[in-house]
Amino acid sequence: MIVIDPYSRAPIYEQVIRRITELIMVGDLQNGDKLPSVRVLARDLGVNPNTIQKAYAELERSHIIYTVSGKGNFVGEQDIVSKQVCERLLEELRQAVRTARNNGISQDAVRRLVDEVYEEGDAL
Repeated sequence: MIVIDPYSRAPIYEQVIRRITELIMVGDLQNGDKLPSVRVLARDLGVNPNTIQKAYAELERSHIIYTVSGKGNFVGEQDIVSKQVCERLLEELRQAVRTARNNGISQDAVRRLVDEVYEEGDAL
C-alpha cells in the first residue's frame, strides 16, 4: 500500500502524504475508508510515529482525511480530495516552472515538455 524510498530527497512524511493522495486519486482508497493507525503504519514503514502523525495532520489540514475521535483516520469526500490534490499538484508544478526559469530553461522548452508528457498520456 504505502512504500517509502529511504534514498529520496523528499522527507518521509511528504512521501506518505503523496502516496496516500495517489491511492485516493486512483480509487484504491475511497470516501470513508479507514487508514492504518499512526502506530501500525509507523511500525510497517519502520519510521517514527511522529513522522506519520505529521503526515496525517497535514492531510487533515488539507481536508484530504478526517479524524473521528477514538475511531481513527478516514478518507474524506472525493470531490474535496480531488480539489485539494489538484491544488497541491498545481503548486508543485508552479514551483518546478519557477526552478526551471531560474535555471535558464526557456519557456518554449517547458511548453514542449508539457506537451510531450500530455501526448504520452494519450498513448497509454
